[in-house]
Amino acid sequence: VCAYLLCLSFASASGDRQWGLKALTAVFLLTGAVFGLYAVLLVTRHLPGFLEGYVFWDGPRFGTMGHPNICATVLMVSIGLTMGCALNAQKLKLPLLCLSALEFWALCLTNSRATIVLTCALVGGIVFCLLRGPKRKQILLALAAAAAVMVLLFCVSRWVYAWNTRRLTQQVQRAQLTGEAVGVELDKNGQLKTQNGQDTFAGSMKTLNGRTEIWAAAMQALRDHPHILLTGTEHAGDIISPYWTRMDTLHAHNSWLQALFQLGIPGLLAALALTGMAVWNGVALLWRNDHLTHSCVAMVVLCLLGCAMLEPYLFTVNAQFHYFDFLFLLSLGYMNQWRRQKLYGEGARENV
Repeated sequence: VCAYLLCLSFASASGDRQWGLKALTAVFLLTGAVFGLYAVLLVTRHLPGFLEGYVFWDGPRFGTMGHPNICATVLMVSIGLTMGCALNAQKLKLPLLCLSALEFWALCLTNSRATIVLTCALVGGIVFCLLRGPKRKQILLALAAAAAVMVLLFCVSRWVYAWNTRRLTQQVQRAQLTGEAVGVELDKNGQLKTQNGQDTFAGSMKTLNGRTEIWAAAMQALRDHPHILLTGTEHAGDIISPYWTRMDTLHAHNSWLQALFQLGIPGLLAALALTGMAVWNGVALLWRNDHLTHSCVAMVVLCLLGCAMLEPYLFTVNAQFHYFDFLFLLSLGYMNQWRRQKLYGEGARENV
């Protein structure tokens, strides 16, 4: 509740001078740069010893902050905000675009496929906003350019991950002959060992890498424990796990379902209200598209909602994900201010 009271109302309370959003953007830009540097050090095998265990290969996947998927989402947000800054920068445009490229390269190494797809859509959406004109032909050309960028980026991501997998596999094979430690191992099938296994891209599409099965287990758990719908529970993972026998799960792998488990139906309704606000404000800002920074922030928020479909990043989060929810709520407050000002003029600021 404190996070909601602080972040959601911040734009209105601060007079919408955007210093709060600028400060948080700087944090994500610096974090994206650090993650990119981590990836370079890991690939070149120059990672300092004190970072071992914090920056790692999970099989062929680059990870930090506990899981490659979390790392990937941080990089996705950083890419969107970095590009937004680059579009409005005068002297630092090229360095910021180079930073975006470094962040995307590090993102490719995570092989967090849903996040990569959303990032391709994010960059494609920014390209569309940049090129879109008032005429129908200009809109069609902008759509074509955005689609081409999305496809190109996705193909690049698959190539980078395949390159890294081959490179690491060859390193391990050489290390087996020399006795050198490389931080990764091969399993009995000759594949790189991983703690967070992934099916093939096509295979994962059937169950979203097991998530649809977890959601089905969660719904069965709710049917067997209907009191959760009113009172909620602090132990969602413990309740869901017996219904999904493949392994224990810590959460529902969906932000709205997690809100339902933790706060019951009232929590779900609050999450849906915030979702409606985010979609409404985001679509309104993108439709007008009269300020590229506003459009970039809207794209980041909508892509965060996409990531929240698969992970409990929003609404009722633990300490591991507070920064995603913090950014979401803060940006949502700014987006609501921007939309009202565009509709009603500067006088709307006093009425929010």
